[in-house]
Amino acid sequence: MDAKNNGHISNVILYVNETPQYELTGQEIVFPLNVEQDGSDFRAFFRMSPPDRAYEIKEFLDDLISRRRASETGIETEVQSADDARCRAFIDRHFLGFYGLEKEASDDAQRKFLDDNPHLKMRVFREGYDAIRKSAEDDSAPVKARLRIGAEAIPEISIRGRLLLYCPERQAEQSISIAHHLRRENELDRRKHTKAFTVIERRDLALVRCNWDVLEGMYDEMVIRLDGYTFNGSPCVKDNKEDWVRLVPFTHKIFAINKTFAGTRVKN
Repeated sequence: MDAKNNGHISNVILYVNETPQYELTGQEIVFPLNVEQDGSDFRAFFRMSPPDRAYEIKEFLDDLISRRRASETGIETEVQSADDARCRAFIDRHFLGFYGLEKEASDDAQRKFLDDNPHLKMRVFREGYDAIRKSAEDDSAPVKARLRIGAEAIPEISIRGRLLLYCPERQAEQSISIAHHLRRENELDRRKHTKAFTVIERRDLALVRCNWDVLEGMYDEMVIRLDGYTFNGSPCVKDNKEDWVRLVPFTHKIFAINKTFAGTRVKN
């Protein structure tokens, strides 16, 4: 294992037998983004700290949900909230600097650059904290197995994805395969998930509001174990769940719980 510093784990990337894992006690996470500057594209590496409290994200996540606006013709269009001030403040609090700059720059100069380019703050959240990509299995060939009626129910649901991060120690981008294994949902869970969302009609605009505490509580109760994550270098399994479940990034929890209730699965 590596990615340790002075006896504690600093970066969230931890290698276990040369396989990158997401270390839940890590104190620095680096998101790689393409940034256009002077007509050319550059790779920028944003050094960020993981949020200490899920509330930091919950307080502005409703602002980022797409809304639907009905036109005079009755056609609905999707619009995005322009109120991203709280999200930008979140990025400001957790910004640590950049890696891989052409020339060294002071902390103040790096923060000024980010302030002068506020659109990058939203991208850091959207393409960093909130970005979980398709797993390799999702990108594989189409499924050819046929539907079976009366088959034994699978006790666990596996929600898979990939994280694309940058490892400063190895100066390389790393794709981390992750999986959240949850107990199979029931009808009570489905109703609870549905009721967590509320649509508020305001003139021609439909606003979506979500009870994020409910969704997080559902994840915390349903999750059994994780793949691709470690807690102090150890696997995240059922026996040590009380230690690691509180440290799973909130956006990862929402990804897993919403995929669980995405409506693509049927009962046997």
